[in-house]
Amino acid sequence: GMPGFKGIPARIEPTDKKVLLMKELIARYK
Repeated sequence: GMPGFKGIPARIEPTDKKVLLMKELIARYK
């Protein structure tokens, strides 16, 4: 599943979890 921008992904795959973590870190620094 591909997470959308500031959206909730329908399903979270192992690879997507890393992407979500990166997006969260980037969002915190902004």
